[in-house]
Amino acid sequence: MAGETPGKPPRPAGLAATLLGITGQKTPAIVAPPAKTASPAGTPAATPARPPAGDTKLQAFLAATIADTRRALAADPRDAALHLRLAGALRMQGDDDGAAAAARQSFAIDGNEAAGYFLAGIGDGAVPARTPDSVVTALFDQYAATFDQHLVGRLRYRAPELVAATVRAARGDRATPCDVIDAGCGTGLAAPFLRSLARRLDGIDLSPRMIAAARAKGLYDALEVAELIALLRDRPARYDVIVACDVIVYFGDLAPVFAAAFAALRPGGFLAFSAERDEGTGWRLLPEGRYAHARAYVAATAAAAGFAVHSVSDAVLRTEAGADVGGVITVLARP
Repeated sequence: MAGETPGKPPRPAGLAATLLGITGQKTPAIVAPPAKTASPAGTPAATPARPPAGDTKLQAFLAATIADTRRALAADPRDAALHLRLAGALRMQGDDDGAAAAARQSFAIDGNEAAGYFLAGIGDGAVPARTPDSVVTALFDQYAATFDQHLVGRLRYRAPELVAATVRAARGDRATPCDVIDAGCGTGLAAPFLRSLARRLDGIDLSPRMIAAARAKGLYDALEVAELIALLRDRPARYDVIVACDVIVYFGDLAPVFAAAFAALRPGGFLAFSAERDEGTGWRLLPEGRYAHARAYVAATAAAAGFAVHSVSDAVLRTEAGADVGGVITVLARP
């Protein structure tokens, strides 16, 4: 495609960069700054994702991508994916107005979910209650080949280990292996930490390529490409533990997730998950296209679903640009 760079550089953070990825454009690494302001439930964060000012390689890449994409659009102005790519590049470059205009053009052509999601992330349109499944699938199918290397090797991703440890602590001296589902299992990074705990270990994910990578590890009893809420609803009282590492961040409204999890758990079971922390009172869409949740919102929504909050702990989930990235590990108990 026009403007592609050679090789396979690490996947960047940021909703704008994500759009470049799902339209087939590889980009140099970029770390989105954290959002600083709290927002009411269902509103986007105001802090934009920007490339470091001194990153000349990235700036040159963006300029070339914008020029190449505009040339391609001159030949085919009805290509929604090209408009979306332009929106991502302009956003990363700092041209919010141009990015919004390009995303609106993309959405006007075919109403694609990625453009609508991008517009919501920059405050131009209603914020959806969750990331569209099509966006998640496209993103992680594109990311699967380098996922482990990037998260573990570069970002020192620790969520699977930490979440599994909280599950063990919650179960206390219960030595009997149990039935576990790794919800949003990805490439199976949590499986080594869950296998000894599980009599049966299932895994589900929206991305077929992620599931293929997880299957290659040989640690799951069953793996399935499926949507989380629908699958859990179809498996009443099937599991003792549900683990969700880096999954809740793709849902804003947690009520459907918690209700489905409660139904899929046996009495005495646990739902354990990692999440992005919000200092407000509800949930919001962050600039990088992930959702953050306030503790009070999580507790209230869990209680409404029938759960009791077993534990909540702050944790360093990964590093970016040499800095720790904090999050929250929560364990909910089903009475």
